[in-house]
Amino acid sequence: MIISQEGGGIMPRNKVIINADVAHQAEESLKSIRDRKLVIKLQSIASSATYPIQDVARILGVGRQSIRNWILSFRAQGIAGLIDKPRGHRQSKLSNAQWAQVADWLERVVSPQGDPCHWTLEKLRETIEAQFAVCLGLTPLWRQVRKMGFRLKTPRPVHAKADPQKQADFKKNC
Repeated sequence: MIISQEGGGIMPRNKVIINADVAHQAEESLKSIRDRKLVIKLQSIASSATYPIQDVARILGVGRQSIRNWILSFRAQGIAGLIDKPRGHRQSKLSNAQWAQVADWLERVVSPQGDPCHWTLEKLRETIEAQFAVCLGLTPLWRQVRKMGFRLKTPRPVHAKADPQKQADFKKNC
């Protein structure tokens, strides 16, 4: 203890138990925990029993409604209700084996019956619907075709004022 010279009273020593480094280390340690979001959700639920939800939300940096949703999910389903659900796109309507078969048609440029075929997206969509009884939209089909590494054939551009006769004569004279 330090004795003050002015008033003769005793002043306690300043105790700094946390600083920016300690806080940063704690945040990094929290990141290393595998289910840190689950830990935060459980701690917020437990803290909400003692402190107002607004204060807990402000301290944790989340919305008040999020904590309310966590409490309701925990009440209804327990810890399983707090685990994040998988997000992302819907499952493909075709299996991997079916997509491999479609890729084979495109690679060999043949129809399912083995006949030579000039594929368009619309024709491919109709064939998939006939073969697999699955209706696909053009955009998802196009995305999958691109993902498989195929591109649409596009004709060379032709100028609107081009004269085919003059072009043929030019090619002969060159």
